[in-house]
Amino acid sequence: MRRLPLFLFLALCGLLVALAVAWWQLFQTKKAIELQVKQNQELIYRNAALQADIQDLKNGNDAVQERARLQLGMVKKDEVFVQVMDQPSAVQPVPNGNLPAVPTNQPQNPVNERSTVNAPPAKPAQLSTTAPAPTHSAPKPAPR
Repeated sequence: MRRLPLFLFLALCGLLVALAVAWWQLFQTKKAIELQVKQNQELIYRNAALQADIQDLKNGNDAVQERARLQLGMVKKDEVFVQVMDQPSAVQPVPNGNLPAVPTNQPQNPVNERSTVNAPPAKPAQLSTTAPAPTHSAPKPAPR
């Protein structure tokens, strides 16, 4: 008779441990489901954007021209390429520890001009894909 309360107490402890483990697994499963739903939603948005890009490329010439200009650096014949940047570019580290020819406290001229009549098209490695969007303001002339 003395062993019955001890047995019941141990059985109750075992059931509580099993219940705690089940709750933990339920919590982890809900967390994994939320993460997967979020990833699926992001992939749905990405697929919709890719589908829209495919339709634009199939239907019109404008999307092809835009990609050729932005990704490949192509310009039309007798067209001048002007890139206006809002902020001066950061000075890149120079190999061998030599100082750059332009002082770092003065901004460099952010206007780059290239004519397709006299110069070959730029290679994709030369193009800046992280440049800010061009503004509609006229470029400032270089100081003399």
